[in-house]
Amino acid sequence: MCGLVGFINRDIIKLNINNFVGNSLVANSLRGTDGSGLFLVGEKGETSIYKRPLPGWDLAQLIPTKSMLGANDKSVFGIIHNRASTNGGNSIETSHPVVHEHITLAHNGVINQIHSLGVPYNTHDSTAIAICMATKGEKETLELLSGSYALLWYNANDQTLNAARNDSRPLYIATTKKSKNLFFASEDGMLLWLAERNNIDLKEINMVKPGFHLKFPLDSKEKQRIKPFTIFTTPTHVPPNNPVIGGNSYTSRYIKVDKDEEFFAEFVGVAQFASRQMPCAKFRHVKDNLYCWVVPVTEELKQKLVGGNIYKLKAQQSRFTESDSADKDAELTSLVSYALATDDRPESNAIDYYHTGDTIKFRILQIFRRGTEGAPTSLTGITDDESMIEVRSFNLPKELSLSTEDLYRGTVNTVIASYTGKGSYILVDPTTILLVNDKTTETRCGWCDEELTAREVINNTAPEVTNSGSLCDTCYGHYETGFKGKYGNSLTS
Repeated sequence: MCGLVGFINRDIIKLNINNFVGNSLVANSLRGTDGSGLFLVGEKGETSIYKRPLPGWDLAQLIPTKSMLGANDKSVFGIIHNRASTNGGNSIETSHPVVHEHITLAHNGVINQIHSLGVPYNTHDSTAIAICMATKGEKETLELLSGSYALLWYNANDQTLNAARNDSRPLYIATTKKSKNLFFASEDGMLLWLAERNNIDLKEINMVKPGFHLKFPLDSKEKQRIKPFTIFTTPTHVPPNNPVIGGNSYTSRYIKVDKDEEFFAEFVGVAQFASRQMPCAKFRHVKDNLYCWVVPVTEELKQKLVGGNIYKLKAQQSRFTESDSADKDAELTSLVSYALATDDRPESNAIDYYHTGDTIKFRILQIFRRGTEGAPTSLTGITDDESMIEVRSFNLPKELSLSTEDLYRGTVNTVIASYTGKGSYILVDPTTILLVNDKTTETRCGWCDEELTAREVINNTAPEVTNSGSLCDTCYGHYETGFKGKYGNSLTS
């Protein structure tokens, strides 16, 4: 669940609209804290964007955010997004709004079957949407999307703010009294609160109708347009003329597979396992979402397999239960595939970064536990370096104490390299995970992302600002005189 807020400002004074944006970043964090960002368009079409993998309340305190809102020209269009991550990992790149050429887009929802869009970037669904709109067109893209979505985007080619959704995600639109101002949000109650707080008189709030593309020009003299589009309803991520496959793919259910049974599966990438001498091609059954079928692969075979395409496999082991989803052996019975992807994807480079047996440093993004207060069972995180590759670990020892605020190290057990190079992840041996106690470990400022010195890590802590950690001297000075000076030692003061 992510949160969208947007506006079309024809006559609201600068102070009120800037306060509206700042309030939106904070209030909208209730819908997601994995990332936040804002995008503004001025009266002459000038644009500015700032985003970080931080909660909205942190982003609102940053100097670049305040500089954007303090610019001389009034903002006519605005898009604010708060992210609850679903795919692509947590990074500046996957924070919203995402940008590709003339499309700047914010998305609430999850797109299935990204390969059907036919774009090179298919690890982060929202980026794939932006690329598809920039290359194929808006209507063409909307009619390809399967899954759930509410979208706000800016098209720089025709200088329009756009909105669309299907019936799986909400998006409200509010009109104002005696003006042409418009506001969007994922929740109607949030719109009411933001408007009342900033002296904006709303006339009415309605849900954007699914299947209609709303287009609003920057020039108020031009007409607004509403264009219908056909919402995608038929699954396309299966080979044609193959009744054996049928049904919806990528569901949460598993499919029973007997030994020697033939089935169709998607090639998702190459894995280097600690327990196997040869690298393996990983496949996913078209009827479920479990990555559990592996085939030993040579360099020659790797060159022939195409990421995202579907191949016929023959099971060498049976799979009877959902928990029996470990890597099962299969045989590739034919290199004839069903092309569902383009040929110009970048090559994978994850195994170039890490190998089995390497020691890595990583930060934890999420901890899964046995019950609300139980012992940790698994975790997801991200490497503490420029590669920012996803880290996972399962079957954690019960006595292991973990925190999302600390730095850890562990030994690489397996490296999974997707064919895009951006969907890679590392499996860490859970018995090797240790807390990094060395305070001189390199880290970055929680606000501006600049690299910190050891002195700054130790001295410039900001405990009142959740998820910010340590700050550089510049940001810490701003924190001391601004945030802390105003609110003292409590967020609720």
